[in-house]
Amino acid sequence: MTKSGENLNRSQLCDSVLDRLAAAAAATNGPGATHAWVRAARRLDALAPAVPLRSRRKTLFSSPRAGNVRQSAFLGPLLEQAWLR
Repeated sequence: MTKSGENLNRSQLCDSVLDRLAAAAAATNGPGATHAWVRAARRLDALAPAVPLRSRRKTLFSSPRAGNVRQSAFLGPLLEQAWLR
């Protein structure tokens, strides 16, 4: 196998079992589809084709005077919902 810079599969993962599980899950409908996708996801996790080098977890500090302080994983702190005493 040759590595291509144009390939979006950065890990160059190629696994026929995972391909079969994903194809079977895509062809499954109803309640069985969830189980089929879980099997495919577990196979992918077991192969561990990539390991993140950093975490995107963010910490939000607040004061006891602040209320309704919330944070969105996508937008960050939701300032329009917070209030101060």
